[in-house]
Amino acid sequence: MDDNAHCLDVLRMHDRDRYLSSLLLPEKYRDDCVALYAFNAEIARVRDVVSEPMPGEIRLQWWRDAIANDGEGARANPLANALLKVITKHNLPRDAFDKMLLARAFDLYDDPMPSMGDLEGYAGETTSLLFQLSALIAGTEPSSQLAECCGHAGVCYALMTILRDLPRHSSRGQLYLPADILKNVGAQPALILSGDMHEGLPKALTKMIALCRDHKEKAVVSLDELPSSLRPAFLPLCLIEPHLRKMEKAGFNPFADRMKISQLRAQWALWRGQ
Repeated sequence: MDDNAHCLDVLRMHDRDRYLSSLLLPEKYRDDCVALYAFNAEIARVRDVVSEPMPGEIRLQWWRDAIANDGEGARANPLANALLKVITKHNLPRDAFDKMLLARAFDLYDDPMPSMGDLEGYAGETTSLLFQLSALIAGTEPSSQLAECCGHAGVCYALMTILRDLPRHSSRGQLYLPADILKNVGAQPALILSGDMHEGLPKALTKMIALCRDHKEKAVVSLDELPSSLRPAFLPLCLIEPHLRKMEKAGFNPFADRMKISQLRAQWALWRGQ
């Protein structure tokens, strides 16, 4: 298996949204985005493959060193080798990857997310940067307009995935829902972590969904002002609305109902969004 095939395999296994999105990317930069997306999938799942924070910190530091130093050890790793080639080919800013890796350290611990502002910052250093890097691969130049679009795109996509992954996160004692929002609506973190659908949780979900849509609308407005050639890099945004509608159905219980949309529905949404 060559490096590109390995990256695609990692993406297929660990990030269905971006795997399906990548199938619709222009061929000229598809493999490069797949390498970037596979890297993101790899660092996003570190919590799932370690038993305690320290080994996770070591894994993240390995990636920081590999990207900063571009050493032989990194080149022996097929995913790292593919990513380093993409970074060099497109002259991607290495400090952006450093920020992503530093932000991912939060995933390793059970610390509460203090506020919506903190969550937006976390999303900005992870998902927003991913959108920005994929846009650079697609051929655009950095600009304030691109940064604004990626900022909103990253927050809305991150909010959707946080809501979608609520059962998985809570089962391991982790909660990304901001403490200030939970307090405002009377939702109790301890009950959420125990899988209890108490009356405060639907209120929190409603508020988070509204915030997600607000950022999505702003992302779409900003994207319309950018070259149309960049739209494929933002295809994952097409999956937000189908997920939110599923969560808004009467009587929806995130701990009992299926959170993900079907692959067929996801493919249809992405195809329509091209």
